[in-house]
Amino acid sequence: MNILRLVYEYPPPWDGLAPGIYELTEAQRKLGNEVAVFSSKKFPRAVRRFSLFLTTAPAVLVGYLFYRLRGRRFDVVHGHGHITACFNLYKLFFGFLDKTPYVLHLHITAAGRETRAKEKGSKLDFWTKHFEWPLHKFSDRIGCKVADAVMATSPVVREEAIKFYGVSPEKVFVVENGVNTQLFEPRKPQIVNRKSQILYVGALTPRKNVHLLIEASKFLPPEYHLVIVGRGEEEYQKQLEGLVKKYTFYDRIKFAGYVEYPQLPSYYQNANLFVLPSSYEGLPKVVLEALACGVPVLASGFAVKGEIGGLRFLKNLDAKNLALEIKKMVEAKEKVDVALIRQKYDWLVKAKEIQVIYQKIVS
Repeated sequence: MNILRLVYEYPPPWDGLAPGIYELTEAQRKLGNEVAVFSSKKFPRAVRRFSLFLTTAPAVLVGYLFYRLRGRRFDVVHGHGHITACFNLYKLFFGFLDKTPYVLHLHITAAGRETRAKEKGSKLDFWTKHFEWPLHKFSDRIGCKVADAVMATSPVVREEAIKFYGVSPEKVFVVENGVNTQLFEPRKPQIVNRKSQILYVGALTPRKNVHLLIEASKFLPPEYHLVIVGRGEEEYQKQLEGLVKKYTFYDRIKFAGYVEYPQLPSYYQNANLFVLPSSYEGLPKVVLEALACGVPVLASGFAVKGEIGGLRFLKNLDAKNLALEIKKMVEAKEKVDVALIRQKYDWLVKAKEIQVIYQKIVS
Protein backbone atom coordinates (compact mmCIF):
# COMPACT_ATOMS: atom_id res chain seq x y z
CA MET A 1 0.00 0.00 0.00
CA ASN A 2 0.92 3.64 -0.43
CA ILE A 3 0.57 5.20 3.04
CA LEU A 4 0.71 8.84 4.14
CA ARG A 5 1.59 9.28 7.82
CA LEU A 6 0.71 12.53 9.60
CA VAL A 7 2.57 12.90 12.90
CA TYR A 8 3.96 15.72 15.00
CA GLU A 9 7.08 13.98 16.33
CA TYR A 10 9.56 12.17 14.10
CA PRO A 11 13.28 11.69 14.79
CA PRO A 12 15.51 13.42 15.40
CA PRO A 13 15.30 14.08 18.33
CA TRP A 14 14.91 10.52 19.55
CA ASP A 15 12.43 10.92 22.37
CA GLY A 16 8.71 11.31 22.97
CA LEU A 17 6.48 9.70 20.37
CA ALA A 18 9.16 9.83 17.65
CA PRO A 19 11.01 6.49 18.15
CA GLY A 20 7.81 4.45 18.08
CA ILE A 21 6.54 6.17 14.94
CA TYR A 22 9.90 5.57 13.28
CA GLU A 23 9.86 1.87 14.21
CA LEU A 24 6.28 1.42 12.97
CA THR A 25 7.13 3.16 9.70
CA GLU A 26 10.17 0.94 9.14
CA ALA A 27 8.16 -2.19 9.97
CA GLN A 28 5.47 -1.19 7.48
CA ARG A 29 8.13 -0.70 4.81
CA LYS A 30 9.45 -4.20 5.53
CA LEU A 31 5.97 -5.46 4.64
CA GLY A 32 6.36 -3.90 1.21
CA ASN A 33 4.46 -0.65 1.80
CA GLU A 34 5.54 2.80 0.66
CA VAL A 35 5.28 5.28 3.53
CA ALA A 36 5.51 9.07 3.21
CA VAL A 37 5.78 10.98 6.50
CA PHE A 38 4.50 14.52 7.09
CA SER A 39 5.82 15.82 10.43
CA SER A 40 6.58 19.11 12.14
CA LYS A 41 10.17 18.79 10.88
CA LYS A 42 9.02 19.88 7.44
CA PHE A 43 7.37 23.11 8.51
CA PRO A 44 8.38 26.33 10.30
CA ARG A 45 7.35 26.71 13.94
CA ALA A 46 5.72 29.75 15.56
CA VAL A 47 5.58 30.49 19.27
CA ARG A 48 5.80 27.13 21.02
CA ARG A 49 2.27 27.07 22.41
CA PHE A 50 0.70 28.01 19.09
CA SER A 51 2.92 26.25 16.57
CA LEU A 52 0.95 23.04 16.27
CA PHE A 53 -2.44 24.58 15.54
CA LEU A 54 -1.36 27.78 13.77
CA THR A 55 1.50 26.55 11.58
CA THR A 56 2.06 22.79 11.57
CA ALA A 57 -1.52 21.49 11.36
CA PRO A 58 -2.48 23.90 8.53
CA ALA A 59 0.80 23.20 6.72
CA VAL A 60 0.11 19.46 6.84
CA LEU A 61 -3.21 20.04 5.08
CA VAL A 62 -1.59 22.36 2.52
CA GLY A 63 1.08 19.73 1.84
CA TYR A 64 -1.54 17.03 1.38
CA LEU A 65 -3.56 19.17 -1.03
CA PHE A 66 -0.39 20.03 -2.94
CA TYR A 67 0.28 16.30 -3.42
CA ARG A 68 -3.26 15.79 -4.68
CA LEU A 69 -3.00 18.68 -7.14
CA ARG A 70 0.15 17.06 -8.54
CA GLY A 71 -1.81 13.86 -9.07
CA ARG A 72 -0.32 11.81 -6.23
CA ARG A 73 -2.77 9.50 -4.46
CA PHE A 74 -2.51 7.44 -1.28
CA ASP A 75 -4.24 4.18 -0.41
CA VAL A 76 -4.64 5.33 3.19
CA VAL A 77 -3.89 8.38 5.35
CA HIS A 78 -2.76 7.42 8.86
CA GLY A 79 -2.85 10.34 11.31
CA HIS A 80 -1.42 10.43 14.83
CA GLY A 81 -2.66 12.88 17.44
CA HIS A 82 -3.80 16.46 16.98
CA ILE A 83 -1.45 17.43 14.17
CA THR A 84 -4.42 16.14 12.14
CA ALA A 85 -6.68 19.02 13.33
CA CYS A 86 -6.98 20.80 9.96
CA PHE A 87 -7.00 17.55 8.01
CA ASN A 88 -9.92 16.39 10.18
CA LEU A 89 -11.88 19.53 9.27
CA TYR A 90 -11.03 19.03 5.60
CA LYS A 91 -12.42 15.48 5.73
CA LEU A 92 -15.50 16.74 7.57
CA PHE A 93 -16.39 19.26 4.85
CA PHE A 94 -14.91 17.65 1.75
CA GLY A 95 -14.85 13.97 2.57
CA PHE A 96 -17.68 13.42 0.10
CA LEU A 97 -15.21 14.46 -2.63
CA ASP A 98 -12.00 12.97 -1.23
CA LYS A 99 -12.72 9.32 -0.47
CA THR A 100 -9.15 8.46 0.59
CA PRO A 101 -9.45 6.01 3.53
CA TYR A 102 -8.41 7.66 6.78
CA VAL A 103 -7.18 6.12 10.05
CA LEU A 104 -6.89 8.19 13.24
CA HIS A 105 -4.41 6.78 15.77
CA LEU A 106 -5.13 7.81 19.37
CA HIS A 107 -2.11 7.39 21.63
CA ILE A 108 -4.14 9.08 24.38
CA THR A 109 -7.39 11.05 24.40
CA ALA A 110 -7.37 14.72 25.36
CA ALA A 111 -10.67 14.23 27.19
CA GLY A 112 -9.27 11.36 29.22
CA ARG A 113 -6.13 13.31 30.10
CA GLU A 114 -8.23 16.30 31.20
CA THR A 115 -10.50 14.10 33.31
CA ARG A 116 -7.55 12.55 35.13
CA ALA A 117 -6.04 15.99 35.72
CA LYS A 118 -9.28 17.24 37.28
CA GLU A 119 -9.55 14.16 39.48
CA LYS A 120 -6.02 14.74 40.70
CA GLY A 121 -6.69 18.44 41.27
CA SER A 122 -3.85 19.51 38.97
CA LYS A 123 -3.45 23.22 38.35
CA LEU A 124 -3.32 24.09 34.66
CA ASP A 125 -1.84 27.25 33.22
CA PHE A 126 -4.10 29.59 31.23
CA TRP A 127 -2.99 28.49 27.74
CA THR A 128 -3.22 24.79 28.49
CA LYS A 129 -6.65 25.09 30.09
CA HIS A 130 -8.25 27.48 27.57
CA PHE A 131 -6.36 26.84 24.35
CA GLU A 132 -4.27 23.68 23.98
CA TRP A 133 -6.51 21.08 25.58
CA PRO A 134 -9.82 22.38 24.18
CA LEU A 135 -8.34 22.37 20.66
CA HIS A 136 -6.90 18.90 21.21
CA LYS A 137 -10.34 17.64 22.31
CA PHE A 138 -11.95 19.33 19.32
CA SER A 139 -9.45 17.69 16.97
CA ASP A 140 -9.99 14.28 18.59
CA ARG A 141 -13.76 14.56 18.36
CA ILE A 142 -13.82 15.61 14.69
CA GLY A 143 -11.17 13.03 13.81
CA CYS A 144 -13.14 10.21 15.42
CA LYS A 145 -16.21 11.33 13.47
CA VAL A 146 -14.59 11.43 10.03
CA ALA A 147 -12.07 8.57 10.31
CA ASP A 148 -12.91 5.27 8.66
CA ALA A 149 -11.14 3.50 11.53
CA VAL A 150 -9.78 4.63 14.89
CA MET A 151 -6.80 2.89 16.50
CA ALA A 152 -6.33 3.07 20.27
CA THR A 153 -3.08 2.16 22.00
CA SER A 154 -4.84 0.47 24.93
CA PRO A 155 -8.26 -0.79 26.04
CA VAL A 156 -8.56 2.31 28.27
CA VAL A 157 -7.98 4.68 25.34
CA ARG A 158 -10.58 2.76 23.32
CA GLU A 159 -13.13 3.11 26.13
CA GLU A 160 -12.39 6.83 26.41
CA ALA A 161 -12.88 7.37 22.67
CA ILE A 162 -16.28 5.68 22.86
CA LYS A 163 -17.29 7.46 26.07
CA PHE A 164 -16.09 11.00 25.37
CA TYR A 165 -16.32 11.20 21.57
CA GLY A 166 -19.26 8.91 20.83
CA VAL A 167 -17.31 6.69 18.45
CA SER A 168 -19.07 3.56 17.24
CA PRO A 169 -17.37 0.61 19.03
CA GLU A 170 -17.23 -1.28 15.71
CA LYS A 171 -14.72 1.13 14.23
CA VAL A 172 -12.36 1.45 17.22
CA PHE A 173 -9.52 -1.11 17.28
CA VAL A 174 -6.97 -1.64 20.03
CA VAL A 175 -3.46 -1.76 18.56
CA GLU A 176 -0.97 -1.65 21.39
CA ASN A 177 2.45 -0.08 20.94
CA GLY A 178 5.40 -2.24 20.00
CA VAL A 179 9.10 -2.62 20.67
CA ASN A 180 12.19 -3.35 18.58
CA THR A 181 13.09 -6.74 20.06
CA GLN A 182 16.39 -6.82 18.15
CA LEU A 183 17.54 -3.57 19.77
CA PHE A 184 16.03 -4.14 23.20
CA GLU A 185 17.06 -7.55 24.51
CA PRO A 186 18.32 -9.02 27.77
CA ARG A 187 22.03 -8.83 28.53
CA LYS A 188 24.17 -9.33 31.57
CA PRO A 189 24.33 -6.02 33.53
CA GLN A 190 27.61 -4.19 33.22
CA ILE A 191 27.31 -2.34 36.52
CA VAL A 192 28.74 -4.10 39.58
CA ASN A 193 28.76 -3.38 43.33
CA ARG A 194 25.32 -1.82 43.20
CA LYS A 195 22.62 -3.88 44.84
CA SER A 196 19.56 -2.23 43.35
CA GLN A 197 19.34 0.22 40.46
CA ILE A 198 15.93 1.72 39.78
CA LEU A 199 15.35 3.28 36.37
CA TYR A 200 12.95 5.88 35.01
CA VAL A 201 12.86 6.81 31.32
CA GLY A 202 10.48 9.43 29.98
CA ALA A 203 9.45 13.07 29.93
CA LEU A 204 9.91 15.11 33.09
CA THR A 205 6.36 16.35 33.61
CA PRO A 206 4.06 16.36 36.68
CA ARG A 207 1.77 13.77 35.03
CA LYS A 208 4.61 11.23 35.27
CA ASN A 209 5.02 11.79 39.05
CA VAL A 210 8.81 11.59 38.93
CA HIS A 211 8.86 13.56 42.20
CA LEU A 212 7.26 10.55 43.92
CA LEU A 213 10.21 8.41 42.84
CA ILE A 214 12.63 10.83 44.49
CA GLU A 215 10.50 11.08 47.63
CA ALA A 216 10.23 7.27 47.75
CA SER A 217 14.01 7.12 48.15
CA LYS A 218 13.50 8.34 51.74
CA PHE A 219 11.90 4.99 52.53
CA LEU A 220 14.39 2.79 50.69
CA PRO A 221 17.76 1.44 51.92
CA PRO A 222 20.77 3.58 50.89
CA GLU A 223 21.99 0.94 48.42
CA TYR A 224 18.97 1.65 46.22
CA HIS A 225 19.98 4.05 43.46
CA LEU A 226 17.73 5.88 40.99
CA VAL A 227 18.65 6.85 37.42
CA ILE A 228 16.33 9.34 35.69
CA VAL A 229 16.59 9.47 31.89
CA GLY A 230 14.74 12.19 30.01
CA ARG A 231 14.04 15.89 29.79
CA GLY A 232 10.96 18.06 29.99
CA GLU A 233 9.43 21.08 31.65
CA GLU A 234 12.11 23.36 33.07
CA GLU A 235 10.08 24.35 36.14
CA TYR A 236 9.34 20.73 37.03
CA GLN A 237 12.96 19.70 36.53
CA LYS A 238 14.01 22.42 38.97
CA GLN A 239 11.47 21.03 41.43
CA LEU A 240 13.02 17.57 41.08
CA GLU A 241 16.53 18.89 41.55
CA GLY A 242 15.29 20.79 44.61
CA LEU A 243 14.04 17.55 46.15
CA VAL A 244 17.42 15.89 45.61
CA LYS A 245 19.05 18.83 47.36
CA LYS A 246 16.49 18.80 50.16
CA TYR A 247 17.02 15.13 50.96
CA THR A 248 20.76 15.23 50.13
CA PHE A 249 20.43 12.31 47.72
CA TYR A 250 23.38 13.47 45.61
CA ASP A 251 25.04 10.04 45.54
CA ARG A 252 21.79 8.07 45.12
CA ILE A 253 19.99 9.86 42.31
CA LYS A 254 21.42 10.60 38.87
CA PHE A 255 19.83 12.77 36.17
CA ALA A 256 21.10 11.34 32.88
CA GLY A 257 19.20 13.91 30.77
CA TYR A 258 18.36 13.31 27.12
CA VAL A 259 19.63 9.97 25.83
CA GLU A 260 19.17 9.11 22.17
CA TYR A 261 16.94 6.13 21.50
CA PRO A 262 19.66 3.81 20.08
CA GLN A 263 21.68 4.26 23.31
CA LEU A 264 18.80 3.39 25.66
CA PRO A 265 19.20 -0.42 25.83
CA SER A 266 22.25 -0.30 28.12
CA TYR A 267 20.31 1.79 30.65
CA TYR A 268 17.57 -0.83 30.82
CA GLN A 269 20.01 -3.74 30.86
CA ASN A 270 21.81 -2.30 33.90
CA ALA A 271 18.61 -1.81 35.91
CA ASN A 272 17.03 -4.09 38.49
CA LEU A 273 13.60 -2.49 38.15
CA PHE A 274 11.91 0.01 35.83
CA VAL A 275 9.35 2.31 37.48
CA LEU A 276 6.78 4.57 35.80
CA PRO A 277 4.35 6.03 38.39
CA SER A 278 2.21 8.00 35.91
CA SER A 279 -1.26 9.37 36.54
CA TYR A 280 -2.26 8.81 32.91
CA GLU A 281 -0.77 7.02 29.89
CA GLY A 282 -1.82 5.32 26.67
CA LEU A 283 0.56 2.36 26.51
CA PRO A 284 4.09 3.63 27.21
CA LYS A 285 6.74 2.34 24.82
CA VAL A 286 9.34 2.58 27.60
CA VAL A 287 7.49 -0.12 29.53
CA LEU A 288 7.75 -2.51 26.59
CA GLU A 289 11.42 -1.59 26.09
CA ALA A 290 12.20 -2.47 29.71
CA LEU A 291 10.29 -5.76 29.53
CA ALA A 292 12.02 -6.69 26.25
CA CYS A 293 15.33 -6.25 28.08
CA GLY A 294 14.15 -8.65 30.77
CA VAL A 295 13.67 -5.90 33.38
CA PRO A 296 10.59 -6.10 35.64
CA VAL A 297 8.29 -3.08 35.57
CA LEU A 298 6.25 -1.32 38.26
CA ALA A 299 3.87 1.16 36.66
CA SER A 300 0.50 2.91 36.74
CA GLY A 301 -1.90 4.96 34.63
CA PHE A 302 -2.60 2.46 31.83
CA ALA A 303 -3.76 -1.07 31.07
CA VAL A 304 -2.71 -3.87 28.72
CA LYS A 305 -4.56 -6.67 26.99
CA GLY A 306 -4.03 -9.79 29.09
CA GLU A 307 -1.24 -10.32 31.60
CA ILE A 308 2.51 -9.94 31.13
CA GLY A 309 4.92 -11.72 33.44
CA GLY A 310 7.12 -9.16 35.20
CA LEU A 311 4.66 -6.24 34.86
CA ARG A 312 2.97 -5.04 38.06
CA PHE A 313 0.66 -2.10 38.61
CA LEU A 314 0.62 0.42 41.44
CA LYS A 315 -2.68 0.85 43.27
CA ASN A 316 -1.74 3.86 45.39
CA LEU A 317 0.35 6.78 44.18
CA ASP A 318 2.14 7.92 47.33
CA ALA A 319 5.84 7.85 48.11
CA LYS A 320 5.72 5.40 51.01
CA ASN A 321 3.63 2.84 49.12
CA LEU A 322 5.81 3.28 46.04
CA ALA A 323 8.94 2.52 48.09
CA LEU A 324 7.27 -0.56 49.59
CA GLU A 325 6.31 -1.91 46.15
CA ILE A 326 9.76 -1.18 44.72
CA LYS A 327 11.42 -3.09 47.56
CA LYS A 328 9.03 -6.03 47.14
CA MET A 329 9.68 -6.35 43.40
CA VAL A 330 13.46 -6.00 43.70
CA GLU A 331 13.68 -8.59 46.44
CA ALA A 332 11.34 -10.99 44.59
CA LYS A 333 13.60 -10.84 41.49
CA GLU A 334 10.60 -11.39 39.26
CA LYS A 335 11.15 -12.96 35.87
CA VAL A 336 9.90 -11.24 32.74
CA ASP A 337 8.15 -13.21 30.01
CA VAL A 338 10.50 -11.96 27.30
CA ALA A 339 9.24 -14.59 24.85
CA LEU A 340 5.72 -13.14 25.13
CA ILE A 341 7.01 -9.64 24.43
CA ARG A 342 8.75 -10.87 21.28
CA GLN A 343 5.71 -12.80 20.17
CA LYS A 344 3.06 -10.13 20.78
CA TYR A 345 4.81 -6.75 20.77
CA ASP A 346 7.52 -6.77 18.12
CA TRP A 347 6.92 -3.84 15.74
CA LEU A 348 6.59 -6.18 12.76
CA VAL A 349 3.73 -7.94 14.56
CA LYS A 350 2.07 -4.57 15.16
CA ALA A 351 2.54 -3.54 11.53
CA LYS A 352 0.75 -6.72 10.45
CA GLU A 353 -2.14 -5.99 12.83
CA ILE A 354 -2.47 -2.52 11.31
CA GLN A 355 -2.30 -3.94 7.78
CA VAL A 356 -5.41 -6.02 8.54
CA ILE A 357 -7.27 -2.88 9.63
CA TYR A 358 -6.18 -1.04 6.49
CA GLN A 359 -7.58 -3.86 4.38
CA LYS A 360 -10.96 -3.52 6.13
CA ILE A 361 -11.37 0.09 4.98
CA VAL A 362 -9.56 0.13 1.62
CA SER A 363 -11.95 -0.85 -1.15
